[in-house]
Amino acid sequence: LLLAAQEHIRLGSSSKKNGNSKPDGFATIVNWICDHFYTFGLEMDQNKKELEQPHANIKYISSVLLLVNATSQAGKTLHEYIQVHYEVYHFW
Repeated sequence: LLLAAQEHIRLGSSSKKNGNSKPDGFATIVNWICDHFYTFGLEMDQNKKELEQPHANIKYISSVLLLVNATSQAGKTLHEYIQVHYEVYHFW
């Protein structure tokens, strides 16, 4: 499902048809994750009492970042493959 939606995430709902220069949706998501990670790091520095939960959160945030990156790269590759191998068959 993520691979199917990658073009929509990358280009937005208007796509390239309108000549819209919207930023890449994946870049927006990665920036949000990095901001969240930075904020979490500041909170962790202030509250060092609980070690288990912060480490779990770091693993969670890192996993989300890896998933977003993998989806972006796989989607880009899939899109390029489809563009090269696209054939339309007419049966009428």
